[in-house]
Amino acid sequence: MPHIILEHSDNIHDNIDIKNFLKQAIDTFIAASPTPTRAFKARRIVSKEYYLGDGNEDNFFIHLSVNLLTGREKHILEKIAKDLKEFMHKSFPKSDKISEKSFSLEIREMDRNFYQH
Repeated sequence: MPHIILEHSDNIHDNIDIKNFLKQAIDTFIAASPTPTRAFKARRIVSKEYYLGDGNEDNFFIHLSVNLLTGREKHILEKIAKDLKEFMHKSFPKSDKISEKSFSLEIREMDRNFYQH
């Protein structure tokens, strides 16, 4: 059930194969915390309207959200976050050279009692 959501501004400096990126993000997650592949939902959202920092139109962002059900130990969550963040930087090399501060990642745990599918 993990959801992996890549969100970025429409002015990033890399042109990536999105399906390959999402597959590799899932593989990176699974390496840190074995999970059946069929359980994942992965997608990209491109933001065309945004305002960043001082409003400079060259500013950009790349954010990865991981939503998953509660139950994993803290050190597993830390490994997932570390490994996915490294993967993001490698996947966007041009953007990474310009501003590593434009990358962010968040892991959210969802209460199993309130997640319906």
